[in-house]
Amino acid sequence: MGLFSAMARIAFKHTSLQLESAVKPADFGRALADVFSHRTIQERDPDIATLDVLWRSSRDPYIENHPGWAVINAKHEGLLVSVFTTSRDDRVDSYALVEEGRGALVWLLGYLRIYRKPIERLSLGGGPVFAPELELRERYERARELLAWLSREARGRPIFLHGLPLDSPFREILQSRHHRFWVMPQGRRQVHFSLDLPESVAAFYAGLGYKTRKSIRYSVRKLEKEFEGRVSLKTFSNRDDVPNFLDDAMIISQKTHQYRLLKLGLRDREKLHNQFCEMTEHGWWHGYILYCNEKPVAFIWGYRLSKVFYYWDIGYDPQWHTWSVGTVALVKLIEHLITTKDPPRRLDLLYGELEYKKRVANHSRYDENLYLFPKSIRMFFLSGSLWLVNTITDKAGSILDRYNLRARVIRFLRRRATDD
Repeated sequence: MGLFSAMARIAFKHTSLQLESAVKPADFGRALADVFSHRTIQERDPDIATLDVLWRSSRDPYIENHPGWAVINAKHEGLLVSVFTTSRDDRVDSYALVEEGRGALVWLLGYLRIYRKPIERLSLGGGPVFAPELELRERYERARELLAWLSREARGRPIFLHGLPLDSPFREILQSRHHRFWVMPQGRRQVHFSLDLPESVAAFYAGLGYKTRKSIRYSVRKLEKEFEGRVSLKTFSNRDDVPNFLDDAMIISQKTHQYRLLKLGLRDREKLHNQFCEMTEHGWWHGYILYCNEKPVAFIWGYRLSKVFYYWDIGYDPQWHTWSVGTVALVKLIEHLITTKDPPRRLDLLYGELEYKKRVANHSRYDENLYLFPKSIRMFFLSGSLWLVNTITDKAGSILDRYNLRARVIRFLRRRATDD
């Protein structure tokens, strides 16, 4: 019996979206779990409500695993989302959302992108989601089923695993090498920081280290004194707010080293507008801009899902870096989240092991990005060249660290990219 037919007999109270039928029949088989199944999933799919309940019950919910958000995000990225589920006694006890479509392999020599190759790939963020009651042995069983399905579904294509926790059963199975892939790290392991928000702003500052608290308060007072209090963080959260946010935020983004050097940042206005507007309809997207004397100097945007705010992107005008406007914007965001009506429980600072995140966070875990290359001659040369560039980058980074030069090189490249 397939999962989809079994789920018709289950009554779920959480129905935040209108529901439609599945668009693709399930391809299932019987294994260690009672039933496992996979199929494509769309925005108005009936199973989204089911998966949402499981996502909310997970200990550290990753945004990429939120079914409603993932489907809408994939739509704007031109990707297809498939859901892999396992169930027992007609009840879903684990799932994974897998994107399928165009992506790119990027060869980075430090900060410099030396080559970009468009590819067809599968991608999975954060690993599978497990029901809280599953024992460790059962989680390993379901992770093995997921890997077996990915082996069949890949059909010669690479699989990108983004933000995979180091303690994930799925990652540990990959390390066993009892599978059909070459496993290739993409970049270094990084700390994933988050902040469990306290009940008051005073408690937030009290929880900071002495030097951090002193530095942050000095930066805020210095900026407010210079502009006689005309420093404010403006909130954008409705559909009508999106154009105004993009007007000011994109100007800032175009000045940043992320935009000029790494080809990141706010680039495609029409795409961003459509995506942000659709996300606001669910109450998820929120944007913030820091103004000094009515001049936009820094922006932040992210998503509020359930009791977590996911801090997706930040940018600041490099001409204002001596004023620490990025830090001020983040602190004012934290103050806003704490004092807002129905405040979130956690601020997830997402990916990137950056010092400013470490200073305000009170929780951390390790994540890594991995590529799974199916074992073939073509993938051997593709993965080998990527390994070579990664190795050179790591060796160069080690040499720079030995002589305390990494930070200087990074500052030089950033200044060079942002000089007008």
